Amino acid sequence: MLPGAGKQETSMHILTSLPKTSVAIKVYPRSECLGPLVSLAEGGVAPEGQVGAGCWAQGRTSPPLHHKEGQRQSRVAPAPRSPSSPGCSLPLGSTCSHKRFLLLEPFCVPSAGASQGRTDCYGSVNRIRTPGASRKTAKPEGLPYSGVRASEKIAERDLRAMDQYKTLIKKVGEKLCIEPALIAGIISRESHAGKALKNGWGDNGNGFGLMQVDKNSHRPVGQWNSEAHLTQGTNILIMMIKTIQKKFPRWTKDQQLKGGISAYNAGPRNVQSYDRMDIGTTHNDYSNDVVARAQYYKKHGY
Repeated sequence: MLPGAGKQETSMHILTSLPKTSVAIKVYPRSECLGPLVSLAEGGVAPEGQVGAGCWAQGRTSPPLHHKEGQRQSRVAPAPRSPSSPGCSLPLGSTCSHKRFLLLEPFCVPSAGASQGRTDCYGSVNRIRTPGASRKTAKPEGLPYSGVRASEKIAERDLRAMDQYKTLIKKVGEKLCIEPALIAGIISRESHAGKALKNGWGDNGNGFGLMQVDKNSHRPVGQWNSEAHLTQGTNILIMMIKTIQKKFPRWTKDQQLKGGISAYNAGPRNVQSYDRMDIGTTHNDYSNDVVARAQYYKKHGY
């Protein structure tokens, strides 16, 4: 457990502009900042470290990495460590997990709001129309039909296994302000709630955990079925949603949510239009199937 555990936490992300510099200011909750820290600038290699609860980080952003795509090698000038106070330890020049920042000034502030339990910051799956699973997804499951009915049947089969993680899923969803049902939908699609994994691994040893974080793009965090893993996977999803928000600013929040789900599988560059966003994803139905499964889990207390 990182310093500052038990404190109220929240996450906020604001983009501002300075001359020749794009600056990101973010409050990093405790569980969001786990894993290797790598920053992006010219020069040497940044030190590694972790962020405690309630840390603010300010710095230059870089192009995001995304799910199941190759990780870029980044090098930076050696960065000095900044003074830290209890619950906030982060060396300058470092960043958190899959999100990359050149940190200029970390400092600690009280944080609050996570206890409010909001899960609607990125839209709602219930407002998204979806045709559900394709035949290519349904057939390996032994189903003679496709569509929403197939997605719901697969989700139903995974429900008992999913319920083992219901408390953790809801905790992470409330902490990161995203629907727990969506997290469950992705877990069902990626790993059948863990049933398809071998020692926590899937995808021929490339995907880790319930949410199948790709080891070639991200350094897996925590145990395969832990809160830390769910936090990492959900933050990757949120990063994809935010990338789609910037790419398609005129889309509704719910459309951007669906685009982020598709990007979680095939990357944001694959999302070219709303109607055809799933072309290029696994079985060409990733977001359609995940949304339908998430709608099912929404009806079952997630």
